[in-house]
Amino acid sequence: MTTTSNLLALSLAIAAILATGCRSPDRDFGVRHQADRPIQVQVQNHNFLDVTVYARGGSRNVRLGNVTGKSSGRLTIDPRAINIVSGLQLLVDPIGSRRVFLSEAVYPGPGAVVVLQVGAELDMSFVSLR
Repeated sequence: MTTTSNLLALSLAIAAILATGCRSPDRDFGVRHQADRPIQVQVQNHNFLDVTVYARGGSRNVRLGNVTGKSSGRLTIDPRAINIVSGLQLLVDPIGSRRVFLSEAVYPGPGAVVVLQVGAELDMSFVSLR
């Protein structure tokens, strides 16, 4: 009877191990989860000054990069790097100026495109979702 109990316990343990190992995560098949898709930021800088762009989500600022004056650039935000549930704001810091621009909050989902227009006058800047 002890052998039968041990054999049954061993069979159940093997079945449990095999059952948990049958399901592979989606990543193993090259499928990218929706939450992992970066948010694209298209910056059109109409200002003469180069700008540094930061993403503010919650209470955290994340530096996205620089965009040269009178040019455009593409930046990305890892949605896991900031808390965008409370809204995403973009902070524009022109290099060589004491003024900054902080956009209103937008609510992009993973994979969204955010367009940032930096005005010739910083007060004319705005952000939109596409």
